[in-house]
Amino acid sequence: MDTLGQLIDFHYYQDTSGDYFSQSLNVDVIKTTDGGYMMTGSLIYTNNGVIIKTSSDGNLEFYKKYPDDKIFSPRKIMERHDGYLVLGYRQRANFRTDVYLMKIDKQGEIVWEKFYGDWELDEVGYCLVMIDPNHFVIGGSKGIGNAPNLYNTYTRSSFWGIDSLGNQQWQWHSNPQNIESAALGLQHLPDGGWLYCTRNTVIMGPLDWGGLCKIVRRDSNMNLVWQRTLLPQPILTWEANNLWDIKPTPDGNWVAVGHWIPYYTEHPDTVSWQGGFVHKFSPDGDSIWTALDTAFYHPVYGLENRLGGAAVLPSGSVIAVGYANSFDGANFKSWAWVLKSDKDGCVDTLCTVVSSGHEPLPEPVALRVYPNPAGDWVRFQWSAPISDGVLTIADATGRVVLRAPLQARQTAFVWDVANIAPGVYFYQIRSEKGAAQTGKFVIRH
Repeated sequence: MDTLGQLIDFHYYQDTSGDYFSQSLNVDVIKTTDGGYMMTGSLIYTNNGVIIKTSSDGNLEFYKKYPDDKIFSPRKIMERHDGYLVLGYRQRANFRTDVYLMKIDKQGEIVWEKFYGDWELDEVGYCLVMIDPNHFVIGGSKGIGNAPNLYNTYTRSSFWGIDSLGNQQWQWHSNPQNIESAALGLQHLPDGGWLYCTRNTVIMGPLDWGGLCKIVRRDSNMNLVWQRTLLPQPILTWEANNLWDIKPTPDGNWVAVGHWIPYYTEHPDTVSWQGGFVHKFSPDGDSIWTALDTAFYHPVYGLENRLGGAAVLPSGSVIAVGYANSFDGANFKSWAWVLKSDKDGCVDTLCTVVSSGHEPLPEPVALRVYPNPAGDWVRFQWSAPISDGVLTIADATGRVVLRAPLQARQTAFVWDVANIAPGVYFYQIRSEKGAAQTGKFVIRH
């Protein structure tokens, strides 16, 4: 993929047994010292863990399955001089999960494996941080994750300190329960302290719960320095609001990525929709900006847009990745989603890439939308004429506010927005042959 989000190359790694390889929001893709890549994931039907190793040009070097009669979910992978450490969770014979860490050699063969947790509780490993070559810290969760009555469930942020052979040295768990659900995006700070994202789980009733996204800063002794809640009100929906990753920025600040469902107190009957968000904050936890975006939205079905990982470029631009689901009441499709924003939170590129294969648009043309934000007018300029088509613009609720026909030789369209309400608007330009480009812009008076 280039810096504008256009797909350059695509590789599909098929499971020989007919199962399907999948990745959740918390899994890894890393670049290895030989210039290749490694990624973790699981098979959909058998729940086996999978690790894939490729060359620098994406050619498969090995596709390693780790059979399990229950569930094995590898998430994080860290390269060492003699192999790799792979962190995740594994279901035990009593159907509870434990944090699972294994050491594999350069060919993917298991050297050793360790479990962390209590037999009667559920533990999950989300993060692996190296303190020095002989000391590592696992960040994750601990609690009771499934019970008929939600009042009987709970969870805590949890840390496990281990040595280079996986032997546990210490552990720590947040208190009281549910104030922090897990430690994700774990960052070890120069002063020995910790920065991570989590969620305050709020139990509303036997079957209802909500989540508050939080960022937490602790010192080297795990004392609370500060915590910041990003969403003012929990929403009654399953796993609706969550943060997954934190990364440092070149200007000394931080960005966190995740997803949440907006709640409009003035319009309580508004259809719910889930948006991916990027949040930039200072070392003291003060908010700098927050951008909430969608790849798809439907006024009836809402739709799900999630971001679960981020990379920060030297320019300060943020590339966030996740997935988005499109559904119109009859047709459902899941897409990979890449969102690029500049250091100030303005979207550079909003693109979707189909997850089941590369499907190039029949008429790729460069599109420029400016000024953005727009005050009196906004111009849509494309690099070459397109077949007869239509420009559709919708507001944040999905209501279509403009539908303009485009002529065969037309290369630009200007919309007078002086009397249009301020806010976020979504556009789609679709040609007669079906080529479509989508994105968003802001009107600000």
